[in-house]
Amino acid sequence: MAESATMTEGLSESFKKFVKLAGAKTPEEMKHMNAKACGKMVKDCLPKEVITIADAMIFPKYKEKGKQYMLDSNFPAFVRGCAHEYAKLKKKNPKLPADDEGAEKYYQDFVKRLECGGPKVKEVNIRDMSTQFLSIYLSIYLSIYLSIYLSIYLSVSSKYLSIYLSIYLSIYL
Repeated sequence: MAESATMTEGLSESFKKFVKLAGAKTPEEMKHMNAKACGKMVKDCLPKEVITIADAMIFPKYKEKGKQYMLDSNFPAFVRGCAHEYAKLKKKNPKLPADDEGAEKYYQDFVKRLECGGPKVKEVNIRDMSTQFLSIYLSIYLSIYLSIYLSIYLSVSSKYLSIYLSIYLSIYL
């Protein structure tokens, strides 16, 4: 028999991580999970078959009426609903009862996945980006400066300007 859906500490932390990633700033916003945060959570932590099920069937069922978010109090029921629909899919039985032991097994598995997982976010190294930008900027600046210098001060014809420029850039950059 399925136990009542309660918010464990791990589920609460996972909920907050994904809500914060979606842009929540105030304590009140931290209690609201929108469809974007929900989709990211399902994609990062649950099996891929659950993605369409959660988007199309489960999230609309547990979101607040007339609002675009789900409250944290509905989150355990949302996870249980995902597990139930996933069990129906895996057992190929659309009339599977909600208190089935297979659904309970998937619920426990989903809770573990959500408690252990978190948002998969790619880190961007700002230092590497700024170094790359600086090197591109300098190469453009030097090429313009060289072309002006060579054409004005040395009276190099445009025919040989590109040759001098390419040789200089290959040596110094």
